Amino acid sequence: MTKVSRKQIMEIYNSMLNSDGITTEDDVVLDMRDAVETMIFRWNKCLELNPEIAKETTFCTRISQIAKEGIHYLQKF
Repeated sequence: MTKVSRKQIMEIYNSMLNSDGITTEDDVVLDMRDAVETMIFRWNKCLELNPEIAKETTFCTRISQIAKEGIHYLQKF
């Protein structure tokens, strides 16, 4: 995951305070990157907190289907 410094957070915060309401390409890319990083973090956390469930064949099958849905969606780009 990408680490963000306090300075970067403050720059983002200040730019939001003075925003002209125009969304840039960078804004959208950052939001989408955050979505992917959040998904990876949450999936890893679920697996870490539930190692026994993660070993189950039925679980793997169900998660594989969810992953395929995500991959199918992303392939549209």
